[in-house]
Amino acid sequence: MLLSDRPASPRPRRLLSLDGGGIRGVLAAEILVEIEETLKRRDPKITCLGDYFDFVGGTSTGSILAAGVAMGLSAAALRDFYLERGPHLFKKTFFARLWHKYDSAPLVRELKNVFGDRALGSPDFRTLLLVVSKNITTGETWFFSNNPKGKYRASDASRKVADLILASSAAPTYFAPVPLEIAPASGGGKPVVHEFVDGGMSMFNNPSLQLFLEATDPQYGLGWPRGEKNVLLVSVGTGFAAPTLPAGSAAGTTLIGWAGHAIDTLMEDANVQQNLLLRMISRSRGGARIDQELGSHGAPSADALAPPDGSARLALLTYHRYTTSLTSDRLHGSLGLPKTIDAEALRGLDAGDQVRELAAVGRAVAKEQVSEGDFEGFWN
Repeated sequence: MLLSDRPASPRPRRLLSLDGGGIRGVLAAEILVEIEETLKRRDPKITCLGDYFDFVGGTSTGSILAAGVAMGLSAAALRDFYLERGPHLFKKTFFARLWHKYDSAPLVRELKNVFGDRALGSPDFRTLLLVVSKNITTGETWFFSNNPKGKYRASDASRKVADLILASSAAPTYFAPVPLEIAPASGGGKPVVHEFVDGGMSMFNNPSLQLFLEATDPQYGLGWPRGEKNVLLVSVGTGFAAPTLPAGSAAGTTLIGWAGHAIDTLMEDANVQQNLLLRMISRSRGGARIDQELGSHGAPSADALAPPDGSARLALLTYHRYTTSLTSDRLHGSLGLPKTIDAEALRGLDAGDQVRELAAVGRAVAKEQVSEGDFEGFWN
């Protein structure tokens, strides 16, 4: 079903949020495969995730997945993109030691192969789409969307989806910033080139909260009704682990070393913040899993922040989060994965040589966490 054919009736709305995480996107893709198969078993009219979800948002590698879902690609096709092309996306650049480690050309080529010259305003999308990037020229987080009622629809509709994904994925120290022409805010004069970097360089590496706001806050034009029976938000992560440095090594860490560590820390802390906020305002069958993610980073569980008078938390939506910690205890313990999988080796955004191991983790997480009951009440 194309976006233009979707019913305008106030039925329950389904949102899908996809984290950043570089090559770890294959872990999320495997979870999407299981979600898609679960939906198809329940409703034969569903052929892909784009038939079920109304609004899909992603940051960095999550924007690749989100755009693919929005244009009707199968989850299996997205998973195969990472398995087949992922290891080839990290080609060292000649200037690696000075500015960035990898040449963007392979990523540009693969994005063009998948998305072609499709514009954000293309009529062949099946869902609404949100792509998160960071405008480093202005210091603002930018949310590109094909929402026909959006404030920036006129200026963004002609932008190429592949360019926006590249801008969302340009992690500092990994890839070069992406230049995009931006019209002056006054509306007059010639467009000015701004530089954009990975959306994970903001508090929206996990774009769940922003996606919820874009869907339900009237200022964004949609204003879909809130409530635990009105909105389902499914958030898919790429695995997490609190970034650490060995005791005694911090003082000797170089500027380059701190740069990479700072990026990882920012992304992980952003995920914690988003999960904490969503957990506080939602109902979720997977609340214990979310609290585990929060606790692993030293954050309080949402239950600890419940109203002191014992009243129930306000439930503005139903929220499900699928992800896992990338630790040896978790992978080799409750997930039952072989000890040949090195948890630490999986954590890098550029761990292209670990793509099949990451896929195996994703399949195990999907089997453990995804169930048909997660979508109960959101079939119509």
